[in-house]
Amino acid sequence: MLPQAPEGANAERLRRLLRRLDQEPGPLPGGAAGRLPLLDTVLSVGMAELDLDGRIVCANHAFCRLAGLALRDLVGRHFTELSHPEHVLSDIIDFGALVQGEAVTLRQGMRCLAGAVPVEATLCAVLDDQGRPESVIRFVQERTTGPGGMGADGTVLDLAHRLKNTLSIVQSLAGEAFARAGVPPAVQSTFYGRLAALGRAHEVHEEARRDATVQCLVERELRPFRRDGGSVSVEGPSILLPSRSAFLFSLALHELATNSAKYGAFARPGGHVRIVVDRAGPVTEFVWRETGAPPVRPPAVRGFGTRLVERCLAAGLGGSVTWEFAPHGLTCTNAGAPRLPLRGHP
Repeated sequence: MLPQAPEGANAERLRRLLRRLDQEPGPLPGGAAGRLPLLDTVLSVGMAELDLDGRIVCANHAFCRLAGLALRDLVGRHFTELSHPEHVLSDIIDFGALVQGEAVTLRQGMRCLAGAVPVEATLCAVLDDQGRPESVIRFVQERTTGPGGMGADGTVLDLAHRLKNTLSIVQSLAGEAFARAGVPPAVQSTFYGRLAALGRAHEVHEEARRDATVQCLVERELRPFRRDGGSVSVEGPSILLPSRSAFLFSLALHELATNSAKYGAFARPGGHVRIVVDRAGPVTEFVWRETGAPPVRPPAVRGFGTRLVERCLAAGLGGSVTWEFAPHGLTCTNAGAPRLPLRGHP
């Protein structure tokens, strides 16, 4: 039996957060009749508080039970570590919308917690006195599924099939909408590139759901850019990424490469991207460094691509992302990630 999440300070903190949420617009999960009664039913609805980086601060008994982990093993984890790989990207985007103040409550619908438990999930922002997000609460409520639902043995295959169909439908609908609206080709290219990257990242996970090395992921994701004349080198040991981390890492690679093809090293003959993986110390560091690129400077506004890279690397590898805009080109560093295993070694 799992150790119970401690009562006292942890439970009281969640109750205070619920009282604050009750004063905010938007419904809480657990029934429309009354929201504060949820205070007395926290054992049936899983709750976890997330900081603005998406890491779990505290959780109640129900969340620990559904996640299959004790509280001490949950605290400090990024919430997407409990997401099914098919939902990680949408979870990151939803969470980002709350942190950026674009929404207060988001009903996410059916999710698969810890890879196996079907739940109904909702994200709610906790606002400070100035109306700015201070933290986020994730509510999860267990759901049973009938035929055709996300259940037991069919969960992964069903989700994989649905994702492939969904990507095809999105591509078709977007093509028609773009044509009617006269969307510029450059915008269309960016959208289709991200859609293709999502498909390739899914293939990495789907190909036997095994771990993958950084070198393998770089080769797969940057192959189109190499065909167009891009020069790439990878240095460092064969770090092995779990399938979930490989999925997110692939998306980050695509975004970095696309940016480079537009504004960086891949946009100029003789430009070069050097990828370095350092596992010498107690942590793992990943560096994307461009040379021979046009001069770059920090963007006036943080765009979707920047946020996507930061969230994918933070959720997939751990650590934090820094950017350097130097005369020779961009450098993106993800530092402080836990020490990742080598291929064939623990």
